[in-house]
Amino acid sequence: MSTQTPNARRPRWRRWLKWPLRLGAASLLLLGTIAVFPNQTLNPAVRRIGPWAAQRFGWELQIDRLRGAPWSRWELEGLVLRPTSGEGPLRIERLGELHVSLHRWPWGLPSLTDVREVWLRDAAIQVRVGGATEADSEPDEGASFAWEPETWPRLDLDGVALEVHWDQRGRLEVPDLRLGLQAAPNGAASSRQARLRTTGSRWRPQSGEEQPIDVEVELDLTRDRITIRHAEVRPGAGQVRAEGVWPMTRAGQTDAQFALRWQELSLGAWQDLHGVARAEWAPGEWRLPELQAQLGELATVHGEGLAMAWDEGPRWNQMQGQVVVGGANLDEFLQQTFGVRPNDLGRYRVRARLSGERIEVDDAQLTWHPAASPGPVELQGQGHLELFEGDQVRSQPLLNLQGPVELAAGEWTNPQAVRMQWPTTRGAWELRGTFPDWDGALRWQALSIDVSPPDQPAYTAEGNVGVRLDQGALTLETLRLDWTQAEQSLGRLEASGSFGSLRGWSGDASAVPLAWRAEADCPQLFPLAHFVPSLRRIDGNASAAMEGAGTFGAPTWSGSGQVQAASLRFRDGESWSEVEARWTLEQAGRAEADLTATYGGAPVTASASIDWNGDEPQLRADLRSEATPVLRTPDARLRADCELHLEGTPSAGRITGSAKVVYGRLRHQFDLSGKLLTLLENRERGRTEASEPLHLQWSFPQGWTADIDLTTAEPVPVYSDLGKTDIALEAKVVGRSGRIYPEGSLVIGAGKVSLPGSTLAWSQGVLLFPQGGGAPQIEASGSTRLSGHDITLAVRGDLLQPTLELSSVPYRPQYDLLVLLLTGSLPGGNDLSRATQSLSVYLAKDLLRRWLGSEPSEEEGLLDRLEITTGREVSESGLGTLEAMFRVTGESSQEGRALWITAERDRYEDMNFGLRWVLRPR
Repeated sequence: MSTQTPNARRPRWRRWLKWPLRLGAASLLLLGTIAVFPNQTLNPAVRRIGPWAAQRFGWELQIDRLRGAPWSRWELEGLVLRPTSGEGPLRIERLGELHVSLHRWPWGLPSLTDVREVWLRDAAIQVRVGGATEADSEPDEGASFAWEPETWPRLDLDGVALEVHWDQRGRLEVPDLRLGLQAAPNGAASSRQARLRTTGSRWRPQSGEEQPIDVEVELDLTRDRITIRHAEVRPGAGQVRAEGVWPMTRAGQTDAQFALRWQELSLGAWQDLHGVARAEWAPGEWRLPELQAQLGELATVHGEGLAMAWDEGPRWNQMQGQVVVGGANLDEFLQQTFGVRPNDLGRYRVRARLSGERIEVDDAQLTWHPAASPGPVELQGQGHLELFEGDQVRSQPLLNLQGPVELAAGEWTNPQAVRMQWPTTRGAWELRGTFPDWDGALRWQALSIDVSPPDQPAYTAEGNVGVRLDQGALTLETLRLDWTQAEQSLGRLEASGSFGSLRGWSGDASAVPLAWRAEADCPQLFPLAHFVPSLRRIDGNASAAMEGAGTFGAPTWSGSGQVQAASLRFRDGESWSEVEARWTLEQAGRAEADLTATYGGAPVTASASIDWNGDEPQLRADLRSEATPVLRTPDARLRADCELHLEGTPSAGRITGSAKVVYGRLRHQFDLSGKLLTLLENRERGRTEASEPLHLQWSFPQGWTADIDLTTAEPVPVYSDLGKTDIALEAKVVGRSGRIYPEGSLVIGAGKVSLPGSTLAWSQGVLLFPQGGGAPQIEASGSTRLSGHDITLAVRGDLLQPTLELSSVPYRPQYDLLVLLLTGSLPGGNDLSRATQSLSVYLAKDLLRRWLGSEPSEEEGLLDRLEITTGREVSESGLGTLEAMFRVTGESSQEGRALWITAERDRYEDMNFGLRWVLRPR
């Protein structure tokens, strides 16, 4: 038999060591695989495990691609991160591409100093910021900011859409954000360049209007300074540009230079702001020992010892220091900011001290130059404002200001050389309460003004003004002004009232209530003549009383007034006397007025009413007069009975009525001989002269119509160089489509016309005014017998350029007839004695008329009664007949009886004398 030896058992420690070694080898193999192939092993696992882990914490996570993590360069694409509840502080809707490069292998978690560069492309991020909360922990007193730009990583953000929500405030939308931070081109390790640009950004507040805002900034960052090479902000329609240098030192001190430019800002007319500032800071405190700034022409700012406490946040109630602000031009700023345009609000200066919650105003000065006076108004004041309440800014700052008001002595002269002088006067003002709901008062007493018209004693005005603002209501306590001359009262004005509450006023005065009353009394009106250039003298007295109520948007007025025993004389000779006028104004929106006066010795009455309760004021007026002068010139005198009625609105209305001429005399030079000579000259040259037609049209209110009848009670005599006649009018004045013109006819009565070689018996004619205001047309004719010819002259056509037509029996050409009328003889004859005789008689009569002053006038002279006619017949020896007539009584062409003394040389060359009676039926 054989025997077997059992196998020896391995040691126990070897059995226990085998599994750790196997596990370690597997781990090393796994880590090696991950280290060599992270994008195929670890990153896919993170993409799958990450969303599952985020879901456990209430987030939705999506990653399309992850490369490089966790080594020195990470690449991430297609990240989406948002809370599953829909609400949260962070929401990344899209992160297209993110690259992060580190300085070393991240054996531990990387810090900010490990980041070398960051790239971000095509991202949409939403951030919610809740209300401010107090910090639970004490601040780290040893914390400090390390200003080392060379340690900052390179940063590149492109195409980032950012949306930041502030609770109870609004949201900022930045659809395109581009940010770059890189080393300077010179390669200096301690220098960085930063660029920021946003396009299409909008700030959407919870209340108010949406405001677009875009930003472009370029900075150079070094260890010791920040240089703003270009900064531009476009809020809305405005534009702000900035540049400057802000040095940085580790000691907490710097001297900075800055420059800003505003363009097209809706608030203020600021253009350039530049200056220097010295700043110091330490933990919990910030100081500006010196500040100098210039804000265009608007303001100069000088600050000293400005300081602010800085603990957990700005401690506004710990501000200290002194500020002086001054300038020389506030006009454009006030116009664009508040919509007002003062005449010249010039120099101003304010010196203030910041002391805790108060601003102490040691000295405030404002100079205002009103356009009506060269004397400036100086406003001075002192007081304080409380702008802060604890750590918060007051919504209504407390104020208490008071000071004097001074009006410098001045003098003003108007174009009529009326001079106004006043001495230096003083007043006082005070404001108390909260801004803008303050109370206060302004009082000005014994304001003295001297007015000196040319060659007249001075008029003196003294008055008192008192205005009070109480509980937001503006009250005019008193306004009294007394005018005197040599201790004689010329007028008095008193007013008082209130203008409602201005508390919380936002610029709309339509709802502000008002209530006021004013009285005026003027016992002597004659000083007004010195202020109205067309007036020579005015007498009488006037008084008025007015009351106002309602609101500025819907005021109601009432009052009454009167003018008594007034008379006016104008420099052109016109005069009004016995003028009595009364007017009333009712709160219901209706005004009435009545007037009685005497004009040119004739009574005139008028009444009018206005009702403005509708969309447009309704106007009614009536005018009546008897034998009133309607035309008074050196050549015309017309009086008429007028009755006119007006009714309508400012945009549409109607004027109707009548005007009947009851008395008149006209004088005019017709120069018919000159027209005949012109006609003769044109016929010799074979041409005619053309002229523009006369159109009797004048402008008239568009939308209004007029229909006024024009008639004559009896014919109006017309005196001229041709003789005497009369006219009768039957027409109307028509107003249509913005034009007014006459329509109808003017009848010319019979008369005689004296020519150099003949005398025409003028029959009745007519002057026509066509419809539509066309050129006036004349139709008239005259006849005579001369050298055995019965001659007829017809005048027709345009009034300024009529057509003259001559005919005769027996027939003669017009050229022969023109020569015969002007010379008394036919052309081509050898007997010049007849032509010489005719011209001599005509020239002698015209010469006597001029020497004796017998021009055409209202009064008839001796030569106006003399008529001489030559050449009516021809004797056997060739001499023309001669007939001379002198009218003793009666009229030559009117109805009734006339007596003439006659002398005649007949065709038999015999001399005859006698009396002639002419009877015309009435």
